[in-house]
Amino acid sequence: MYSHGQAIQSQFLRIQYLWIDQPHSTETVSIRTAVTVSRKLFKKAHDRNFIKRRLKEAWRLQQSEVKLNVPENKQLQLLILFTGKTLPDFQTLSEALKIIISKLPFPGPHNNDQSSE
Repeated sequence: MYSHGQAIQSQFLRIQYLWIDQPHSTETVSIRTAVTVSRKLFKKAHDRNFIKRRLKEAWRLQQSEVKLNVPENKQLQLLILFTGKTLPDFQTLSEALKIIISKLPFPGPHNNDQSSE
């Protein structure tokens, strides 16, 4: 994903994403997601796990909006990295994730029409 994917950065989140073609695929998953927190920034596992749990919950609440925009023949692979240096509260994390998700470019004919406007 690092070598072929693209990234979007916000204040304390970074999303690496990659669109994969799925012609005639039997896999029904349209989005695959991973969440990670740096061990360099958070030495204690319980702090990393705390942030990951909050990120996963924020993603769970917002993923339905993203799924609506994923074409049937594509799969979106996401890697959500927390790059902040302090423990965030859920509201701040959720808002940051919403902003960064809104910047994701979606393939398909509906985006081509919007880009020409």
